[in-house]
Amino acid sequence: MSNRSRIEGCLLGLALGDSAGAPVEGKHPQDISRSGLSRAQWPAFPGSKQAGWYTDDTQVSLLLLESLLLSAQFSVDLFAERLVRASQGERVKRFGILRGTGVNFRNSVEALADNTPWNQSGQDSEGNGAAMRVAPLALFYSNDRPRLLPAVIEQSLVTHRKTEGILAAVALAVAISLETDPTAPQSLDEKLRLLRNQVELAHETLMDDYQPYLLETVPKRPVFFSMLDLLDESMVKSTEENARMIAAKAHKSSRSPIRLGTESYALASVTTALAVGLNAKDWFDAIVSIITLGGDTDTTAAMVGALAGARFGVQGLPQTWLEKAPWVPFIRAKARELERVMTSGEAMLPTNDVIDYEAAHQP
Repeated sequence: MSNRSRIEGCLLGLALGDSAGAPVEGKHPQDISRSGLSRAQWPAFPGSKQAGWYTDDTQVSLLLLESLLLSAQFSVDLFAERLVRASQGERVKRFGILRGTGVNFRNSVEALADNTPWNQSGQDSEGNGAAMRVAPLALFYSNDRPRLLPAVIEQSLVTHRKTEGILAAVALAVAISLETDPTAPQSLDEKLRLLRNQVELAHETLMDDYQPYLLETVPKRPVFFSMLDLLDESMVKSTEENARMIAAKAHKSSRSPIRLGTESYALASVTTALAVGLNAKDWFDAIVSIITLGGDTDTTAAMVGALAGARFGVQGLPQTWLEKAPWVPFIRAKARELERVMTSGEAMLPTNDVIDYEAAHQP
């Protein structure tokens, strides 16, 4: 499979998953009908207001991607600047051009707009917002994990300054990178061992280099380490069993009740996304599995869509979905731009700026 196929599969998979999950976000699993999801038909859920459009999960990922294009490396200052620019404008129904943002994200970006340094703008949050946007970094540094880890940590700190949420973001980024790195191990057992190793390295990096910027003392043994242990068990359990097992484990460390393995709490939803994305037989199976678990469906489906998209490539995405989604050419062009910068090592100006595109195509 070509690198281009994996890059396009990852980014389009993220957006397709996000847009498919968004209309049923927050619903209980028993209220989500599988009949709304078909390989042959663009997702249709009755009563959805923005059916077919992705949310801030994809939008912020694309802003992060463009920061990579502009400098041919990760610049947290460029990323922060683009977040502020994207937030300007209407604040009644949206946050600038961004759809579906949470209060912690908005508070962080408003702090950036008030000239708060990026390493102090993040909130007291262990949510999945830092993980949902890591796909561009995972692709860009797919075979350079020594640079991937600090990049993921820094982009996380912009909005999240708690250990568990940051390590969850690292785990998803590493998982995606392993699917796009031709030198990475092929067996799931070996991938899980390398994934744990990289999360442990990120933990050490947090303690050594980023402790002053966190809102807590980095724990000697983060809870997320024990969440990773569940991934080994996930290979022999059903999706529903995995979600229940993960929710029960996450509930023990949460400040509020965790009933689903797909809630926005990173320990739950990122672990569940990893279990689904790594074990699915194909992209569509992964998306149906994660959405019908309910909960934070736009973000969980975005994370799973990116991971499974990297695994199965663009040819693994439903062709009908690619033909019907109006924004596919735009995101495909972004994938090609990212591939170009990855190959050449030279920065470039985006040919179609994300913020301008979103301003002109709001649903």
